[in-house]
Amino acid sequence: MEDIHLKGLSGTKMPPLWEALPEVTLASIFSYLHPRERLKMKYVCQAWHRVLTVPQVWKYFTHLGDNECTESNLSQDESLKLDLISCINDYGRHFRHVKVTFCDSDSFDIFTAISNVCSNIESIALCNDGKIAFPKGFRSLVHDFLQKNIHLKTVQMRGLTFTPASNNDPLPIGLQHCQTLQKLSLVNSFPSYSVSSLMYLVHLRELALDYNHVHYSLIKHLAGASLTKLSIRLHPKKQRLNNLSEEQWQDLARHKQLRVYFHVKVLGDLDEDLFKPSIPLVSLVLMTLTSLHYDKLCDTLANYGNMLEEFVDYNVLAPSCCHDEEDVTSSYDASIVKMVQTCPRLRTLGMRDVLSSSTLLIIVFLNKKLQNVYVPADMVRFRFHVPDKMLVPQEAIDFAQANWTEERMATAVSSCLGREWNLMSKNDYVETVAKEHDLIVGKRHIYFIDNSNSC
Repeated sequence: MEDIHLKGLSGTKMPPLWEALPEVTLASIFSYLHPRERLKMKYVCQAWHRVLTVPQVWKYFTHLGDNECTESNLSQDESLKLDLISCINDYGRHFRHVKVTFCDSDSFDIFTAISNVCSNIESIALCNDGKIAFPKGFRSLVHDFLQKNIHLKTVQMRGLTFTPASNNDPLPIGLQHCQTLQKLSLVNSFPSYSVSSLMYLVHLRELALDYNHVHYSLIKHLAGASLTKLSIRLHPKKQRLNNLSEEQWQDLARHKQLRVYFHVKVLGDLDEDLFKPSIPLVSLVLMTLTSLHYDKLCDTLANYGNMLEEFVDYNVLAPSCCHDEEDVTSSYDASIVKMVQTCPRLRTLGMRDVLSSSTLLIIVFLNKKLQNVYVPADMVRFRFHVPDKMLVPQEAIDFAQANWTEERMATAVSSCLGREWNLMSKNDYVETVAKEHDLIVGKRHIYFIDNSNSC
């Protein structure tokens, strides 16, 4: 009978019907839906209503406030908030991975419900982009949530700028999480708190901190245990630069597994004192609002020539290249090539300044192992141009001369990299780099974020 039911008039076998899918398959599919859409599924049929009670359906819960793709704002739809709170009350015990962005006042009610119900969360991401102030008592609510959920493996906090209850108040993360917590990100969060409780996190593998939270004794202790990735987020105008000395970095560099990632927001000239030569630096992402002095930067990065794997200049305000101009900055072309020569381990390169097409071709010819090359189309001048200061093999120059035209360049770059490659539109560049390197960009501001895929 089943075979007859699944065959059409032509005798060919038809795809299985939705109602015939196993519960475990439906549960997996439903888990990708927005929480409110999942709730609607129970009204379709008894089989789907039964599936909605499977814990797998509710493993993930995400609330993005104003960024929701299905709803624009909770305050404009009271029923949405009530549905979500009902969902939390009914199924919150099954939640394991939660992400909440605070973009409106009702978002706090959503998190309050989560805090009251959920006690077995494995990963939590709480993000505030500065659009709304925290209500009274919210600091205590976050503290209670973190202390109650002792099985956390990943914690991401952004924009939680609470004032501690007392001087040297420790972070609400520590001893109770020491056996499970592996990834911790505190970006623009708990700025006045003591980080002493983090000493207990002996199983921590990844840590992201603002620079003023980076202390020698803490990093030395964690690196001696299990820490392998340290991401440092720095806004030089707001945070001091003298936390760690060169001697202390030399000591930390003895832990060969420790890798340092710098995300630096640059408002003016880059402070050279930031880059101690002994930092085991593998990634540098610069959120610039002005053009960089690449000659000085190349000299600085020479300290990390055998370590640096990633360099991104993320200048969202850079003007587009005027293709009929003759004044393309030769020093930039020469400096960016010098950087590629100095750092042969580079695998990701993002450029947001005017360069010639021949320079781009020389770069990929010199380093064919680049995995990501981010270049917006509005910043490329199609011409053959090799400055006198650019010291490269003749083979690289010949390759550039043969392929610098708009018709040939993308194909030539693709052949060097061994995969299809094209210039990016300005919007694609902004979105791609922001996603890959944890940034939020406004009209004139750049914010740090952390989007882990560990959930």
